[in-house]
Amino acid sequence: MRYFYLIKQVLFKQPVTNSMKGKIILNTKPYRLLIFGAGVIGSVYALRLAQSGLDVTILARGKRLEALKRDGLKYNDNRSIKQISSIKTIEKLDNDDIYDFIFVPVRYDQAESALSALKHNRSKTIVTLTNTIGYDSWLEIVGDRLLPGFPGAGGDIKEDVLYAQFGSEKHQGTIFGEINGLTTERVKELAQIFE
Repeated sequence: MRYFYLIKQVLFKQPVTNSMKGKIILNTKPYRLLIFGAGVIGSVYALRLAQSGLDVTILARGKRLEALKRDGLKYNDNRSIKQISSIKTIEKLDNDDIYDFIFVPVRYDQAESALSALKHNRSKTIVTLTNTIGYDSWLEIVGDRLLPGFPGAGGDIKEDVLYAQFGSEKHQGTIFGEINGLTTERVKELAQIFE
């Protein structure tokens, strides 16, 4: 069994709150990011990354896709409902639709199915945001493109509105790292995105 060594912890620089003001990204490279799933965690990351000016696309389906296309991503900001419309949406990912990072914020029981859908896509890094240990079956699907992580955010979606909560520096933040424990260029790039 392979073990996941935490080599970099990235924290949102904001206290635990429903307020979603501020930006988390201070970089100059125009990263192209895909969030594979529009549930709570996927929506939280899509929102924060898009608020920081990055090129963000969400892969969604069904009613959630319809709501995102119609209204943009709606969210609660200090009891005021706001929306961000700069996030692009897709229903299907083509193999030659390449992103710098694909984030997969799905439950553990959905991970193999999601990774299988990404198997033939040519993007170089797939960041799982799932609570687990042991990645052998995932490595069989996507190989060394896998970069495991754990989300430092949560919340709820009610009537198509995101109510987000973020980890503070005293609590669990977003964590990611190479399975072998090395600090690679892609880990450094991902860390820059969250600085």
